[in-house]
Amino acid sequence: MTQTQLAGNRYSKSYVSIIESGRARPSAQALDFFAAQLDKPVEYFRRDQSTQASTLRSLLAAAQACIRRRDFAAAEERLRQTAVLAMALDDPAHLGRVHDIAGHLFVATGDLQSAIMAFREAITVYAAAGAMDSVAAARCSLANAFFLSGDMKAALAETKAAQDVYAGLEPNHLVLGRSYLLGGNVASATGCHEAARRCFEQALSLMAGRDVLGLGETHAALGFHALRRGEWEEARGGFQEALRILEGVGDFHFLSVITRHLSEALFRCGDLQHAADMTRRSGSLSASIGDQHGVVWATVRLAELSLPAGDLPTARAAVAEARNLLKQPAQASEGSGPESEVEAEATQRLLGARVCRAAAGLSHRDGDVDSAMRHLRTAIDLLAGWQAGVGMHIGLCRQLAALLWGAGRHDDAVLYYELGLTTAENAQPREAAGPDPVRELARMPSPLWFRS
Repeated sequence: MTQTQLAGNRYSKSYVSIIESGRARPSAQALDFFAAQLDKPVEYFRRDQSTQASTLRSLLAAAQACIRRRDFAAAEERLRQTAVLAMALDDPAHLGRVHDIAGHLFVATGDLQSAIMAFREAITVYAAAGAMDSVAAARCSLANAFFLSGDMKAALAETKAAQDVYAGLEPNHLVLGRSYLLGGNVASATGCHEAARRCFEQALSLMAGRDVLGLGETHAALGFHALRRGEWEEARGGFQEALRILEGVGDFHFLSVITRHLSEALFRCGDLQHAADMTRRSGSLSASIGDQHGVVWATVRLAELSLPAGDLPTARAAVAEARNLLKQPAQASEGSGPESEVEAEATQRLLGARVCRAAAGLSHRDGDVDSAMRHLRTAIDLLAGWQAGVGMHIGLCRQLAALLWGAGRHDDAVLYYELGLTTAENAQPREAAGPDPVRELARMPSPLWFRS
């Protein structure tokens, strides 16, 4: 239920917001009205304090569980009930938790500005209550929201503020480890490679023997950092260690991302068979969570791996399956928050272009150069004007130009060479050919972000 729905036609949305933030208590009439709106007896909100505190803890835990299983509507309803119930208690810690968990809900659903506001409110309430560990944990969560929004300067400032909380206090190693993991992600994203490595190593040291999930996520972060730098063996080691640690502990959403990029690292290391095995596993994990794009990615990647290995039957079957999957209505992954229409279309186009490129490779192997050129043209058209696929677009133009030149169609070849050059000149600096996997993981509702 939204604030507008809770307010109904009797109260304003701003009045509901003030009550939920703990800045005012509802009158008896307002409490009766809100209880009716939530379909709860008013006595539910007037129990003795010990019972209320127990109920609050249960509702907060239920809200967290709903977020982790991606039932965001149920999580919002639990938080709204908790906010109204908290009015009967003069307990800042509970109010802080409401804002804190609401921030994680906003992160998971992609509403980063609301997440930033919620975490800031939680920090204010925790600080007033003297709950400094919770302040530090909320600052880490706020830093994560800034990181996702692209404000690296603010993310680093909040990370440092989280660490500064423990000046003169007994440090909380879980929170400090989380802060160094965040610092490493920010440093890696901004090209500060040595600083990133130092942060990740510090995070591993702090989490060792204390936090299995944190260890797994940090090894995965090291893998992404190495992958970004072209250090294939180190990337493989990081992902394999993350998978070993998180096997049976991490959820399928997290594991699907790790296996996807472990497959890439294995391929770069020349281990085609294990890369194909990991690709199949990634597709299976994606299917289990309803991530259609993840399933298509795995199918296309299997075709791309089968071609250099000479396994043409597998490549043909994978291309045909990927084409059928792309004809189906796109469904965003439950684990990565709702994709915007632009993001969804960009992903669809990138996958479609890769299918066409694989089909072109098969046609070329069969000696049908004309068919190969048609597939490449289709792929180029799919990516035209889309910055997300600029690197692939340039490569496809060069590939088609080479085929045209070999076929004696020199004028057409020159046109595609020039198109590739123009695309390269107009490309944005550091433009990625797909979603950033670190941010993909950072916006998942991992249990790591719920602990203080």
